[in-house]
Amino acid sequence: MTGSPRPAQLRPRRSQTRRRQQAATTPIFRPERASPQGIRWAQETDDTWRESGEPIVAQLRAEAVRKLPDGSEILFSAVPAEIQACALAGQGRWQDASAKAQQVAQALSFGGATTKGYRGFWLYLAGIWAYRAASNGAPAASGSLANARALIRQAEQTAEGTWARYMPLLPAMEAPALPAHDDQAVATAMNLLRKIAPGQLDKRLGNMIEGLKETAASAYEPALTQLGIFLGAEANKPSGTGRCDSTWCWGNHLWAVVEAKSDQEPDGVMAHKDIRQVNDQLRILKSDRKHKVIPDGSFTALISPTRLGGTPRGSRTGELAYLPRLRSGRRRAAAPSRPGGGCGRGRRGGSRLSVRIRPGR
Repeated sequence: MTGSPRPAQLRPRRSQTRRRQQAATTPIFRPERASPQGIRWAQETDDTWRESGEPIVAQLRAEAVRKLPDGSEILFSAVPAEIQACALAGQGRWQDASAKAQQVAQALSFGGATTKGYRGFWLYLAGIWAYRAASNGAPAASGSLANARALIRQAEQTAEGTWARYMPLLPAMEAPALPAHDDQAVATAMNLLRKIAPGQLDKRLGNMIEGLKETAASAYEPALTQLGIFLGAEANKPSGTGRCDSTWCWGNHLWAVVEAKSDQEPDGVMAHKDIRQVNDQLRILKSDRKHKVIPDGSFTALISPTRLGGTPRGSRTGELAYLPRLRSGRRRAAAPSRPGGGCGRGRRGGSRLSVRIRPGR
């Protein structure tokens, strides 16, 4: 009937109306744009958050499409054997625990590169437990000392270049041979040191360290290449546009591509174009060296004092790209840095050499 009031059950309650109005007028807090003022604003909106924010977050969480990381199914399949192996080790049944740990490693082998490091961990456990069994006089082959050493060697080869090489060796166990890239790096670096006079060496190292404290490309990039040379690599700055700042190659055993954005400010974020730029650098290097494949273990390092963020949804660094974060302690200069560009055209100052490497995904 025209003009008649709406039934009570059809009228929105005042709390619902107020909640909708608050949700429509309250700005969204974005962590990537956080500031002291923004944090204070968030702390002062407790009621608004409880009434509007939490329901929205719950809805977004329910609607989100979740994708498990690669290798998740393989890791899940190994869980029962992991539990049994740890239980056996806890009971001091070292021979059985070693055998069960080898079952875990076998299951993890189907994960390929995604579970390679974790498989090395379980091979190492299997070797240590086999050694304990051999020390207790276990007669079976799975508990022999030779088998324990073989498992430790296998762990080192599986988790090559990681923590496994720094673990103490078993008694009467010879030190493992260096990987090909390490062997070449040591030989190249030693040959370089023999050719340089002590005074000249101190000067070159001093100039390199001072250059790595700068933010200008004219100082930073040559120092970056010098660092690669002293690490025993064939290091240089590739020519041409859109190329990285330095490449370090230990033959065709291991490659490192380094792109520096040291002129950026610590309170900024990494631009999307910078992420896209590094993703193709290893493939370009492969073409330059006329090599069929990128050596296993090769990586790209994007060096910057900024944090990763401010990129379009879905953008990410490649699987071999990492973001070392410069712990910057530089002094601000009066002249502003030029926007865009590479490592240079920035402020002078003391960006410290220490970096923290994390995957940039």
